[in-house]
Amino acid sequence: MAGYKRVTRDVRQIVNERATVRRHDSMITDKKREVDAKRTKVKIMTLTLLELMPELGITREDIESKMKEIEKRGWAINPPSYYRLCPKCGRKVFDYTEKAFEATCMYCGQIVPMYPGDAIE
Repeated sequence: MAGYKRVTRDVRQIVNERATVRRHDSMITDKKREVDAKRTKVKIMTLTLLELMPELGITREDIESKMKEIEKRGWAINPPSYYRLCPKCGRKVFDYTEKAFEATCMYCGQIVPMYPGDAIE
């Protein structure tokens, strides 16, 4: 009888550990989606800027100079987390979608404009 209880306890522990692994897998998958969405947005914004720069007279030297300035501020090491307040419900909306300049409030569904330079830090 003691052997049966030990086996039952071991089986329960294995089942609980598998559930924990599934939860962690789900969290990792969600984080990967978030990172992929950000990467897509950065690609779109970068291509847009690269196409606009020659039209605006911005040179490669101007870009390199600005990059060095930004790196000196430490932004590359600790990028800020940007969000906007939802105009409908007032909650924080973080920029995790694949759309270039908008996000959707997860609380009320409102589309919120997200422009890189004017987000709240």
